Amino acid sequence: MTQLEFSREARTELDAAADHYERDYRGRGLRFYDAVERAMRLIAMLPNAAPLFPAVPEALAVRRRLVPGFPFALATGWSARPCASRRSSTLTADLATGLSA
Repeated sequence: MTQLEFSREARTELDAAADHYERDYRGRGLRFYDAVERAMRLIAMLPNAAPLFPAVPEALAVRRRLVPGFPFALATGWSARPCASRRSSTLTADLATGLSA
């Protein structure tokens, strides 16, 4: 399965959104994290299934996965990085976040 990582900026945005949702309604921040986890599993299983991100050059192949139940999206850009095994490499999704348009 594809390894997924959040960029530092994306992690900060994600945590800020969860804090906002939790302040809005107790327990909603945890539901947000659960929805993000579900979206991440879909990205890992079917990395090319999400549509290309609008207004980003198609050659960059940045895809957008909406987070169900929240006005939020995960953007994935792929880069090859070595994994723990010397015999193979893994595709890593550099996840960015943001409000969906």
